[in-house]
Amino acid sequence: MSLHERLRAIRARPRPGSAAPDPVSTSEPASAASHSAVRSDQGSEPATERAVGVATNYPTLERVPADAALAGPVGFTQLAPFVQSRVVTYALPALEDWRYFIPADIGRSELVFLDLETTGLGGGAGNMAFLVGLGRLVSNSLEIEQVLLQDYPGEPELLAYLETRLSPMDWVMSYNGINFDCALLRDRFAMSGQHRAFERQFDLLYPVRSLYRRRLSNCSLSTVEAELLGVQRPVDLPGAWAPERYFQYLRQGDIHILGEVCAHHMQDIYGLFLLWVHLEELCGRAAQGERLDSLAAPAGYVAPADPVALGRLLFSERRPGLRGASHELPEYVANGGSHSGEPVVHYDNASARSQGEVLLRKAVYDRNIYSAERREAGLELGRYYNSCGSWSEAYDVFRYLYAELSDRAAGVELSKILEHRLGRLGDAAEIVRAMLRRSQSGRNRGYRSNHKDSTGSQIRAGTSTEALRHRLARLERKITRGES
Repeated sequence: MSLHERLRAIRARPRPGSAAPDPVSTSEPASAASHSAVRSDQGSEPATERAVGVATNYPTLERVPADAALAGPVGFTQLAPFVQSRVVTYALPALEDWRYFIPADIGRSELVFLDLETTGLGGGAGNMAFLVGLGRLVSNSLEIEQVLLQDYPGEPELLAYLETRLSPMDWVMSYNGINFDCALLRDRFAMSGQHRAFERQFDLLYPVRSLYRRRLSNCSLSTVEAELLGVQRPVDLPGAWAPERYFQYLRQGDIHILGEVCAHHMQDIYGLFLLWVHLEELCGRAAQGERLDSLAAPAGYVAPADPVALGRLLFSERRPGLRGASHELPEYVANGGSHSGEPVVHYDNASARSQGEVLLRKAVYDRNIYSAERREAGLELGRYYNSCGSWSEAYDVFRYLYAELSDRAAGVELSKILEHRLGRLGDAAEIVRAMLRRSQSGRNRGYRSNHKDSTGSQIRAGTSTEALRHRLARLERKITRGES
């Protein structure tokens, strides 16, 4: 018998003073009543198990997960040594077929809602996933599978099982999964000698930050549920406590110690699904021209989404947090990301773009909006008008930004249009001189020459003082030669 087999046999023995985990043979979740008295993780006295349900006013979803399905580690079956799983299915009402937030070519059957509970909260080789959740939309239901690692030697079997459950064609939807969940699984696969790139991902943290960072107290998933979706978790184990509960389970061997961890994990996946539905509905209704004040969060928990961010999201060809492999998706153009490192994928929707343009134009001329947001909205519009040859519209936007906000990037773009499209070299040179005078007088509102705006555009390039002097010298030479 090899050392590996001996360790498996030793770990499989019941620990003294505790019962060995006895998985339930059925794949359907057992009733919570049959587990109403379980061991508390603080001692040996029995305690009433607290079910974690969902209290939501979200208008699209009339039915919510049953408390019994979230009550403790019941309904698990043994898949392999030290690996168990359970599947819980929630019936859903008919969902609107919105196709404004994610590309229309991504089918719902390709979406996988992923969440992990891990042995640590950071990175490093010692951090492992002990509870993996996979949610899929099947007909009019959400099917959530939880895969539990009972002990460390079972990780190869857990990874092998995940390999069968995750197709390369799946789009993995997560919350901070690009930086944590998918990254951790990718590393664990690599350490086991396997390659798993997770090239198709949709991280909802990025659009939530863009749309609601000024509306929410923070952007954690539990806060998003409570303040944005109106979902309250009456009793919930903080995610930071999950590692200690798992270590306690390993020491004592009592599966019920993980009851609240399993409930918290199940709610995270369901909350991720609710968030996706909300974002789809928000973009869909906005794309159809509904007023922003009618798009407030359910039950009025927070103000409506940031109109500038929503307009840019609809208008732009990019979706923050959406990452795809260009060699697998010829219809998309993979982009390395914006200045903040946000991964993006390009795609277009004419209806969404039209309404996004309306929102951005309103934002540019609305003096009640922060100047920085107005600049970003205007530069987004001007960049698009330039790219499609609408020089008149681009000229109007850049001229307004330059005159109203003294924006140097807009001034540079305005001088380019005057020089190359309208042939007004003198006016172009005068704008550059004015920007240089403003810079020398200390009223410099320009940006570094290598700065990108929040859309990833290089439109601010060439705004340094040195670049302006070079531009002015070139314009003056052309004027001297009598060019137009």
